[in-house]
Amino acid sequence: MYADMLLFRLATYQNRPDMSEDRLLTASEVAERVGFSADWVLDRFEAGDVPGYRFGRKGGPVRFLWADWEMFLRSCRVGPSVQIAQVHRA
Repeated sequence: MYADMLLFRLATYQNRPDMSEDRLLTASEVAERVGFSADWVLDRFEAGDVPGYRFGRKGGPVRFLWADWEMFLRSCRVGPSVQIAQVHRA
């Protein structure tokens, strides 16, 4: 159920015309899209789960590409595929 919410958020943001896929995002912007805190986003970066761009030395600002977060979120999904789930509902 939580994975469905994340996929819904993904689809919602993908369809917004102001969300350029190649623009670098802050941790807060990523957090707003996925429904977690900015600290959680930065924790995922520090753990090496998601690549990002650090400007300056350690502790400097970090920016992200949304495409990297899409891949990470898809890798977190568990359970049957969407096609299988739709067949079982019929």
